[in-house]
Amino acid sequence: LGLEGWNIGSKYAKADILLISDDDSYPKRNVLSKAVEIMSKRKSVGIIAPKIVNPDNKVQWPRFFKGEREVAGFTGSSWFIRKDLWNQIGMYPKDYFMFYNELSIIPKVLNKKYKIIYFPELVFVHQSPPTIRLNNQRIYLFTRNHIWNSLRFDPFFLLPITLSYGLIEHLIKTVKMKISIKYFLLGSYHGFKIIF
Repeated sequence: LGLEGWNIGSKYAKADILLISDDDSYPKRNVLSKAVEIMSKRKSVGIIAPKIVNPDNKVQWPRFFKGEREVAGFTGSSWFIRKDLWNQIGMYPKDYFMFYNELSIIPKVLNKKYKIIYFPELVFVHQSPPTIRLNNQRIYLFTRNHIWNSLRFDPFFLLPITLSYGLIEHLIKTVKMKISIKYFLLGSYHGFKIIF
């Protein structure tokens, strides 16, 4: 099912706030009640971005700032969103399957004039991806979805920068992970195919 599993599950959810979380992530104590309290009191917050740590408490995200703040992004392994906002933005795009899916959500939420707020006191533990996930499919989806996000959401004048950066990044990953270059090329082909 990929991302469509979250879409289907959310239709059955009765709460006003949704937790979208990977199956290899879990919250630390009192996180859920605190998230509900925050969103109940602060109506401008559309998405809560929690701190994400490894099982050894080393920070996965964010690495470069501390303290509560408004942010322009979040990591898709665990996050909270208002259910009515989730429905308004059309949930996850079905064609992504997985990877970089949160980047398709961010511009839609911001266009609705909601804020994305990072709350460091809300902590989720995310298991580091096992080596088996660093495979052909991952390179293909990373490359394709990066291109889709750039073409769909980035300003035209930034496209040469965002596309070049992403393609170089994923090509380097392909080489480092010793994966056949054909999966990078297939991802690139299917990514750019949406404009033809």
